[in-house]
Amino acid sequence: MTKAAVDALDSAQSSPPLFASGSTKATRTRILKTLQQLFIPQMKISKIALKVDDSSLAAIARIRTNFNEILRFCRSPSEDNQKIRLACNDDFLKPVEKTIEADPYGGNVPLMESLTFLGHEPPLEWIFWDEDWPNQQPGGGYFDQTKVQPQVPREGKCASNPRLPGFTLRTHEIITLCPNSFGTFPQGQKPEQTPFRLRQNLRNLQNSVTAGDYLDNYYSVSGVLLHELTHWVFDSDDVPALTEGGQLKQPGEPSYLWVNCRNLAKSRSTGHAGAENNADNYRLFATAMFLNAWDWHTGRAERPA
Repeated sequence: MTKAAVDALDSAQSSPPLFASGSTKATRTRILKTLQQLFIPQMKISKIALKVDDSSLAAIARIRTNFNEILRFCRSPSEDNQKIRLACNDDFLKPVEKTIEADPYGGNVPLMESLTFLGHEPPLEWIFWDEDWPNQQPGGGYFDQTKVQPQVPREGKCASNPRLPGFTLRTHEIITLCPNSFGTFPQGQKPEQTPFRLRQNLRNLQNSVTAGDYLDNYYSVSGVLLHELTHWVFDSDDVPALTEGGQLKQPGEPSYLWVNCRNLAKSRSTGHAGAENNADNYRLFATAMFLNAWDWHTGRAERPA
């Protein structure tokens, strides 16, 4: 998937041939329109030559660099002295009570109380998760300050969020895939109506796409790994989701899936910089470029023009 994205971006960056064939033009159009929807809504494309303005070319170069960094990392992780452990559940993480070592008022106080002192209204409950591996070092590490509302169960991120496909623990060099994410979408349901279900191998689905399919329905294991690797390799974020008008959606909702990623790219408040920093925009683009027999620039499968 990542290689398909890099190849597509190479094509988008190159100067279009003077006398391009119809299929070459269709491929370039498909790639550029998908980039417009997910990253660069202001992109100017000349109708006949399919040339792109300089500002958009610079954005394409940045996006390609990010994808290429992931390729480089996957091929030679030892160069970065990093080894990723892959977990298929997070039940090895145990919630523990923590106190901070110092606060503005002196002494050790519970973190919840400290946050209240520091003026958080309403106060947030921060839960730290100790790593429970057999070879855990004395003192252990802890999950990186995950904010959780008090009513959320403490049995783990996977169990408490049925729509969570996976997450990254950079401190412990772990990428976790949540077990409730595997399977397929129920027949007749749109992706936004049901918890995520991962199609395990996109390669087997290249020839089974049908017109009108939602790109969101092709939420794959490889796509989740790519999403998490963007967090790992170039410190992407899960940017808060916005409405089509650019207003913040419900608190805590990240920009996952096509509509949220498209809204983020088109928002005047964040601009393309917000989309370039959002992990799921990369996953969607790579998936669309991998399933390259179809045009996905509307978020649904269409026959290339």
